[in-house]
This record gives sequence, C-alpha cells and structure tokens, in this order.
Amino acid sequence: MTKYLTTFLLFLSIQSFGQFKLNIESFVMGIIDDGSKKLIKEDKLDWEWIEEFSPSDFVLMDCIDSLIKIENSSRPIDKQITSNRTLSKNNGISTMYYSKELADQINRNYKFRFHNEWDLAMRKMYIGHVKPKCLKNNDERLSYLLGAWICFGKIDGEQYSITIRRSKNKFGLILNSLKELDCEIIKTDTQVSTVIDTKNSHIENQTVIFKPTVNLTNEMNKFNGLIGRLDKKRLGFYNSSE
Repeated sequence: MTKYLTTFLLFLSIQSFGQFKLNIESFVMGIIDDGSKKLIKEDKLDWEWIEEFSPSDFVLMDCIDSLIKIENSSRPIDKQITSNRTLSKNNGISTMYYSKELADQINRNYKFRFHNEWDLAMRKMYIGHVKPKCLKNNDERLSYLLGAWICFGKIDGEQYSITIRRSKNKFGLILNSLKELDCEIIKTDTQVSTVIDTKNSHIENQTVIFKPTVNLTNEMNKFNGLIGRLDKKRLGFYNSSE
C-alpha cells in the first residue's frame, strides 16, 4: 500500500498539480481533527505529535509519508522531514503519528493558551486555536482544503460539503479559504448541543455546502481513490466494532 501511494502521489506532484504546488504542512494541517489541540509543555514528544489515527485511517499515515518522501527529494539533508509512529497508550489499537519538522511548522499556525497544570511535576497543558490568517497564499489554501476534504468532505449527488466537529476555528479557516478561492458558498449550517442539566451550549458540528471552482474540483477528484479506500476501511472497522 505504501509503495502504491508513493507512486500515485509522485505522479500527482509532478504531473497533475501543474497549476499549484502542494504545500505539505497546509495539507497535513487540513487532515488534523483539531477540535481540542492540546500540548503539554514538559512533554517534548507531545510537541512533535501530528495526529492519532484509528486503524481505519492508517492509510492517511502512508499518504503523509509518501508526501514527505516527495518533499525530501528536493531538500538538502539537513532540511529533510522525518516521521515516526508509536502505538497509542489510550486504547492500544490507534497509532500516534509524529514529525518534528511538520509539527514545528504547523504549531506556528496556532495560538496556544495556558489551560491548567497538574501532578507533582506541575505539568502545564496548553490549548491551541488556529490563527485565522495563517494561510498566506492560494497554494496553502488549496492544500489545506484538500486535506480537510479527504477527511471531512462529502459528495451527495452534485452537492459538495465539509463538516467539522467541535472546531469553530477550523471551520472558519475552511470557509475563508473557499471564499478566497472564489468557490460559491451555497449554505452553512451549525448544530448546537445543549446540556439539559446545566443549560450550557456548545457548537457540535458545522457544515458548509459549496460549489467548488473547476480547478478545485479537478484537484479534489484526484483523491477519489484514496477517499474510496478510506470509506471502505472505515465502514469495515466500525461495523466490526459493533
């Protein structure tokens, strides 16, 4: 699978992305489910963490590794991107994906605020919120949208939509990127959840229905094979978990 993805993405990067250069940091940032991006200051590895992937999404790690290989082919040795994986301590089946170089770049696009500290070591937790103007050009915006599309996008007939769970900042960045790329925003929808006992409310999901430009449609279509494999693996994984 990794070899297939490497060949496939190498073809995309050289042959198909002729109108723009895929930005790997923006692409990976689009993949991240950052509803609560948390970092522990004293835990060095935590600052290199990219995402925790369930078994149904392992193909995404292969995709990132393939893009890293392509990116490294044009970088000097001392500037190359590295990555590694470890089994999650949370459930023993998911995999934690790390890349110091990617995380350094991605974390600059977030503003981290102190949340709390605990235990005898007085470890400090920080919560990150993505900066609304972190994407500087259309290459970065398009790359970000492609990452988000792969993980959170859906086509229903001719209707394109992206649904983001519990991340107002990420949704805002997607919405702004679509507008900057001249996509037509057809509708936005917000699902609010309210706790009956406390009457506290929070945004559960946000969805944007949009009409992509021809250029964006062409780029999204190039990932149909990857999305199809993800959907199949997710369906099999969650059905087997019931």
